[in-house]
Amino acid sequence: MSPFFQKISDNIKETPKRIVRGHTIANFLMRHWKMAVLLVFLSILHINSRYDYEEQVTKIETLNLEKENWKIRENIVASELIAITLEANIVNRIEKRGLGLMSADTTLIKIDKN
Repeated sequence: MSPFFQKISDNIKETPKRIVRGHTIANFLMRHWKMAVLLVFLSILHINSRYDYEEQVTKIETLNLEKENWKIRENIVASELIAITLEANIVNRIEKRGLGLMSADTTLIKIDKN
C-alpha cells in the first residue's frame, strides 16, 4: 500500500478514538475560536431579543385588556348620560322639585321645506 493510502487508513482508524476522547472537537475549537466566540455572542443576542419580545407581547396584551375595559366604561357612562338627559326624566325631575316649569308643546324653530 502506498504511503498516502496508509496515512488515510491510519486516520480512519484513529478518528473514532479521537472523537471519543474529545480531541477532534477541541482541535476544531482551537482552530476556529473566532467562530466559536461569534456563535456564543449570537446566542446571547438571540436569548436577549427573545426575552424582549416576550416582554413586549405581555405589555401589548395588558394594554389591549385595559383598552377593552375603557371601552366598557365608556359605554356605561354613555348609557348613564342618555338616561339622565332623556326628556321624560328631565320632566320628572322638574315636577319632583316643584319648579313649576312647563315644556313647550311645539318646537321652537320651524324649518321651511321650500
